[in-house]
Amino acid sequence: EATTYSTSPTGLDAPILTPVSSTSIKVDWSTPISVNGVLTNYTIYEGNNAVYTGGTTQLSYTVPGLQIYTQYTFQVEACTDRGCAVSQPSKAWTLPAVPENQPTPSLISLTNSQRAFDGVLISWDPPAKPNGNITSYEVYRRDFLIGRTAFAVIDPILVYNGSNRVFTDNSTQLLPYHQYQYMVIAYNSAGRVASPWIDITTGEAPPDGVLPPVVNSTTPTTITVTVTPPLTLNGVITMYEILVNDSLGSSSPSLGQTVGLYQPLTPYTSYELKTRACTNGGCSNSAGIIATTSSAKPTGLAAIKIVVVTNSRVDLAWSPPSNPNGQITRYEVYMRTSCPPTLQPFYQTCLVGDPSIIYSGSNMMVTSNNLKSYTAYDFQLQVFNVNGNVDFPTWVTAETNESAPVYSIYPKLYKNGTLAAISWGSSFSLNSRLKEYILYADGNIVFQGITSEYSVKRESNNQVISFIIRAITSSGQAETPAILFDPNAVDNIGTSTVTPAPTTDKAGVPVYQEIWFIVVMCILALIVLFIILVLCCWHCGSRRPYMRERRPLHRRRQDRLDQDLYVVDSRDGSVIDENGLNPAKHKNRNNSYQHPDVGVINPVFLHDGELGRVSPSKISWPSIKYLDDDDEDEDYPKWDRHLDSGLFDDLDDDSVSGQTYSYTKEQTVFTDTHL
Repeated sequence: EATTYSTSPTGLDAPILTPVSSTSIKVDWSTPISVNGVLTNYTIYEGNNAVYTGGTTQLSYTVPGLQIYTQYTFQVEACTDRGCAVSQPSKAWTLPAVPENQPTPSLISLTNSQRAFDGVLISWDPPAKPNGNITSYEVYRRDFLIGRTAFAVIDPILVYNGSNRVFTDNSTQLLPYHQYQYMVIAYNSAGRVASPWIDITTGEAPPDGVLPPVVNSTTPTTITVTVTPPLTLNGVITMYEILVNDSLGSSSPSLGQTVGLYQPLTPYTSYELKTRACTNGGCSNSAGIIATTSSAKPTGLAAIKIVVVTNSRVDLAWSPPSNPNGQITRYEVYMRTSCPPTLQPFYQTCLVGDPSIIYSGSNMMVTSNNLKSYTAYDFQLQVFNVNGNVDFPTWVTAETNESAPVYSIYPKLYKNGTLAAISWGSSFSLNSRLKEYILYADGNIVFQGITSEYSVKRESNNQVISFIIRAITSSGQAETPAILFDPNAVDNIGTSTVTPAPTTDKAGVPVYQEIWFIVVMCILALIVLFIILVLCCWHCGSRRPYMRERRPLHRRRQDRLDQDLYVVDSRDGSVIDENGLNPAKHKNRNNSYQHPDVGVINPVFLHDGELGRVSPSKISWPSIKYLDDDDEDEDYPKWDRHLDSGLFDDLDDDSVSGQTYSYTKEQTVFTDTHL
């Protein structure tokens, strides 16, 4: 026979585990299905740790020294001389034991939204060594009463039984600001464990049995009271408050308080007073009592109201003071002139007027009459009771409406050297905003502006000047009568034949709408139209002739020409010496020249060049006297003129045909024209 070589076992099953106690587990195993040789030993592993190694005959082992109620994993290893085989793992728990080390619970005193005590929150942890599955917990509470010399413990009360680890004890048996003790017991299948007792003082709550305050004394603005402590404190009293009509009037930890020191009360007023006692857990109010302050001077008086305003009247009304502080006895209304005054374009000095009483009585309205137009007034209302009157009432300003200006008194006249000065600052009641003053001196405008004084230069020391001043405002106009400046009068005071009177209806009519102004303008328009028509007719009926259309001048006498003459040729304007002419051809029997192309010229019309062509001895100067009969005895200088004026063209052949004329010295020189 032949035997094969041995090898590692196969078919080794997982061990069977049986908890024996809370610290040991029994491990059982079986032989491998295929040993494949000779087994040498067995080994038991807990995790990776070998806890047992033995021979092949023992198939069971109890593992000691394990943890209470702990899960363990075991494997069995079977070995031959050729190798080892390891089974699949098996798991098992050790048996539970009595729990150990239950910690004390955590206690929190709860409060509600008003900070009052609202139960105890209890929370706890499981035992440090549960030694099994904790199946339930129990929570117990007991009173812990502390006296001056000893303390007492009342039997505990079960307040919770369950598996949760949080509980809120809000039993109605719990009292605020009271000391209690709590403990927790944990249970498992092996037994139970209890925590130590722990103390807690419940939260504070509002006190109970709060009494109303006791009134000691009153003034117009304060009330002094005494507070009684509550019957049940429910905590430490931190503050006592006195409520006035449900509003805080005063607060203090002390029992004696005065209401109205920081916020004065209203005199002669009834108030409801309550006590409020407060702890850290909240506050409680007492019932109310009624207390009345003493009377005092009135306060809270509203300003007087302006109801209606005209140019001479103001209607006023008012209301009673909000705080009469006693019985009202009378009202008084004061009036004064105001500053700043109504607007004017010139500088105005202003002093606030002295107040005057315009009403005293119990009515609630009054009318102030006979006021000045366009004037600012201040009005003040005063109210009185048995204790006095209002302090510092308000002034209200009202401006009367505008009206037409009124002339009232004569202007002031005085001399200032050679000037006649007039001042009219007090002569008008303007009654509205001034536009301008117009000053007339002897009917002429000498000044327009906003000042009220002007000086006019006198032409002589005894000159009498008539002044008229017109004031123009936004509501109309007014003017003075004729004011005469007489330098010989006493104190230079002007006189007038017109009695000063205020303007009435016409004060508001513009000048261009008055009848006299319209009539004057119509007359002036007719005169201007007539002058225009006359000028047109005169211009159209006559026409001055053109200078070339004028007829030649008629000679006044026939004089024989001097022998020494010069002749001008009309065709080219050249001067012809008499010696070069044919006397028989050009002269008639009267010794005058009648050829159309020849004429006699005065030597003064010769150009300088032409004068050089002839001899000066041939010029006949005596013939110049015929130029102007009015100046026969005067010597004439040479005329600085040219022969040709530019207004005459050379004659053509047609212009020289016809009758011929003789030319004399007078006919060739026209003294009344430029030809």
